[in-house]
Amino acid sequence: MIRNSQENNLFCAKTFECVGLLENENDNRATKYAKYYLENTFKTFISNLRLNKILNLLYLYDFNTASYTCNLTASTSEGSDLDDFDIEGSDLDDFDINNHAHIRIILKPAGIDIHFIVNNQSDDKERLIDNCKKLCNSEAKKSLINFEHFQPFHVKANLSNANEELKELVDKLVLLDDLLDNIINKEIFENQNIDIFKKITKTSILEFTNDRLIAKAIHILLTFLPLLILANVDEPNIAIIKYLNYRDYKFFYSLKECSEETGIDPTELQRWVNNINRK
Repeated sequence: MIRNSQENNLFCAKTFECVGLLENENDNRATKYAKYYLENTFKTFISNLRLNKILNLLYLYDFNTASYTCNLTASTSEGSDLDDFDIEGSDLDDFDINNHAHIRIILKPAGIDIHFIVNNQSDDKERLIDNCKKLCNSEAKKSLINFEHFQPFHVKANLSNANEELKELVDKLVLLDDLLDNIINKEIFENQNIDIFKKITKTSILEFTNDRLIAKAIHILLTFLPLLILANVDEPNIAIIKYLNYRDYKFFYSLKECSEETGIDPTELQRWVNNINRK
C-alpha cells in the first residue's frame, strides 16, 4: 500500500512529479510553482531532522534543475573560518563548502541521497585521520560503534585512480568500525576524496509515513555525524560525548532499556524486532 501518496504528506507522488517537471527547464507558471513547492518541502524535511540538537551546523542550500541539495557542515572547529559567519542567514557567497567536510542531502527524481564528503588535500581530511587515531585509543570508540541502529553504507571512489584496497571497499556495504580502520590507513584514501553514502529510494519514500521517513534519515545521519565531528573539531571528545548522550538517551529506546523495564529477555525482544522488520 502506498501510504505516502496523499498530498498532505511531506513527500508524495506530487513531490516527484514536481522534481520531474523541473528537468524540462521551462520557465512557465507550472515550473515556478514546482520550484516554490519543492523548496519549501525540502526545507521542512531538513528542519524536522533536528540535527542542531547535537552540533552547531551551517546549512547551505543549492536548488538546481531536478536536484535539491542541502550541505551541512559543523561550525565548531577551533580557528575555523566558519567562526566569521553568522549561522542565522549571513551572506555566504564567498564560502566554499568543498573546502570543508560536510554532509550532503540531495532530493533527486530517484529518491534521497545522503553523503558524507571530505575532499582530498583539505585540512579536514588530515584532521579526520588524526582524530580517528585518537578515537581508536579511547573508550568512546566502544560506545560509538556498539550501536544496534547504525546503518551500513557504501563508499564512492574514482576507480580509475583507486588502489585495490579502496576498490574492494566500493564493492560492499561498510560498517562504521571498518571505515574508521580504513581512514587511519592513509594509503587507502590516498589522493582520493572520502565519500560515503546511503540512498533512500523513491519507492521506499512513497511507502513510508512522514515519521518513518524522518526516522530513517536520522538513523543514517547518526552514522555520519561522528565523522563530521571528527573532521571539524580539533578536540572532539566533548562533542562526541554530547552526540552519544543525545543518541542513546534522547532519541532511541534501546532493547536493553526495554528489557530492564519489562522483564522480557533481550533475545526475545530482538526476535520480535526481526519479525516486524521482515514484514
